[in-house]
Amino acid sequence: MAKVIQEADYIKKRKKKYFKYTIIYFSIMMIIFLIGIMITKTNKNLFTVIAALFTLVIAQYGVQFFSIINFKDGNEAIATALRNLPEDFIVWNSALLGDQIGMTVINHIIITDKDVICLYDEASKNSKKNIDTMKRIANNKGLEEKVKFIKIEENNLDEYIEKWSNHQIKNHKVQEEMLNYLKSSAIE
Repeated sequence: MAKVIQEADYIKKRKKKYFKYTIIYFSIMMIIFLIGIMITKTNKNLFTVIAALFTLVIAQYGVQFFSIINFKDGNEAIATALRNLPEDFIVWNSALLGDQIGMTVINHIIITDKDVICLYDEASKNSKKNIDTMKRIANNKGLEEKVKFIKIEENNLDEYIEKWSNHQIKNHKVQEEMLNYLKSSAIE
C-alpha cells in the first residue's frame, strides 16, 4: 500500500475546525462583553478590553475558514484506489498549496522519483486556476519539469494505477526531496 500523507477529507475537517473555533471564540467574546455591560452599565470597562483581545483569535480562525471555503476535497473513491499503489509511492490527497500570489487545491498528488503527478477533476469550476497556481508553485520550487497533470475520473483510474504500479522507484532520496519542496508550500 502507498504511503498516504494526508486523507481525502482534509479540507472538510479543516473547514469544520475553523468554523467551530470561530463560533466558540466569538461566543466567548460576546459573553464577556455582555457580562461587562451588565455589571458596569457601560462598555468602558475591563471586560471590554478582555473581549477585544478575542477578536484576534476570531480573526485568525475566520480568515482561515474563509480562505478555504471555496475548495473541495478530492474524490474519496479515487483516494481509496490510490492507496493500493505500491508502498514506494507517496500519495497526498486534498493538497492545499500556496505562494505569495494565491492558493490551490490539488485533489490527489502522486510522488515518484521521477514525477509529481497531479490528478484533477475538470468538473471543478476552479480547475484551470488551480493548475495555473500549481504550475507557478512548481516553477518556484524548481519542479516545473517534474510536474504532470492528469484529468482523472473513476472510470479511467484502473488504467493509470496499472501503469503506475509497473514503475519501480529507485531513488527515494529524490522522491523525499520533491515531497519536501511541495510541503514547504503546504497550507496547514
